[in-house]
Amino acid sequence: MTGVAVVREHRRACRRRVIYHATVCSNSMSTADADDESDVRAALRTVTPLSTEGPNVQMNLFGYLVAAPLLLLLLPLLPFIVAGWLVSKGLGVLRG
Repeated sequence: MTGVAVVREHRRACRRRVIYHATVCSNSMSTADADDESDVRAALRTVTPLSTEGPNVQMNLFGYLVAAPLLLLLLPLLPFIVAGWLVSKGLGVLRG
């Protein structure tokens, strides 16, 4: 199966999943989720197992490495940001 065919089949499976969830009213979510997952697995027909949700340490570390320099760069602007916030609050009180 080509990559385009796999993407089309995945989209069809997603549409079936949305229609399935929209039409089924059940108190038992575990059976609905199990049926839904088996439909997706059957539609994808992959050799490798589907990935599971879990923590992604590398992406977390990268996020922290990007956020730390941004915080250090914006720290000198903090007094101006606070002053602007106080002025806007003061004007809001005066306007009523």
